[in-house]
Amino acid sequence: MHRLMPDKIASAVGYCASGGLICWGGVARWAHEALDDIEVIGVVTHIISRTAFDELSVM
Repeated sequence: MHRLMPDKIASAVGYCASGGLICWGGVARWAHEALDDIEVIGVVTHIISRTAFDELSVM
């Protein structure tokens, strides 16, 4: 019967955890930047629509 090698299992778990953190960190950064871009687009759209409606109400 094969003996379990705890040091190899521990290093494999460590590599998997490290890789998972690196991968999810990249996903989280991408999502954060995308949400920032969406927020900027929303603010600009809000300003444009307010000025457009203000000009229409003056006419």
